[in-house]
Amino acid sequence: MQSAPEINDAEVVAEVREVCEKYERALVENQVETLKALFWQSPHALRFGVTEELYGADEIAAFRNTRKVNFSERRVLRQDVLTLGRDIAIATLEFSVVVFGKRKHGRQTQVWARLGSAGWRIVSAHVSHKVVPSAGKEADFGEAAAAVLALAIDPNYREGVWRNLQVMAKIAEPLMAVELPPGVEPAPTFRP
Repeated sequence: MQSAPEINDAEVVAEVREVCEKYERALVENQVETLKALFWQSPHALRFGVTEELYGADEIAAFRNTRKVNFSERRVLRQDVLTLGRDIAIATLEFSVVVFGKRKHGRQTQVWARLGSAGWRIVSAHVSHKVVPSAGKEADFGEAAAAVLALAIDPNYREGVWRNLQVMAKIAEPLMAVELPPGVEPAPTFRP
C-alpha cells in the first residue's frame, strides 16, 4: 500500500507562497515575460480565464502577449496553499479587481508542479469572477414601481429589494394561476 504524501510541509508551502507572490507582482505590474515563464512550457499546460480557454503554453503566451489590462487596483483578499508531497501544490486566491470601472470579486486556482531544474511552474489555472445574478425584470419592475410611487430606494438596499421581489413573485405565481369563480372581480394589476 502506498503511503499518503506529506501535506503542507512548511518548507514547501513557503516555496510555493514565494512563487505565488512573484506571479501576483508580475500580474499587477504587467510583467508579461515573467507571467509566461511561470507557466509550464508544454502543450499540456492549461489556463481557463474569465473569457478564454487556453490549451498549451503557446496559446497562453499568445494571450499574454496581446492582453492589455491594468491590474493596479487588484487586491488579494485571501490566499491558501495546499501542498501534496514536495512537488505538487494547489494555490487558491480570492481577489478584488476593478474591471471597466466596476469592482469585481474574483477567484483563482493554480496547480503548481516542481519540474526539475525549471522549478515551480503552473500546470493548470482557472480564473473566474463571482457571478452576481442581475436583477433583470424584477429590477425593471422595481424601478418603475418606485418611480410611480415616488419612492427612493437606497442603492445600498436595492439588490435586497430586487431579491425580495423575486421571492414575492414565486409566492404569487401559484396564486395567480387560481381560477376565480364567475362574478369575482380580480384586483387591478400594476403594469409599468
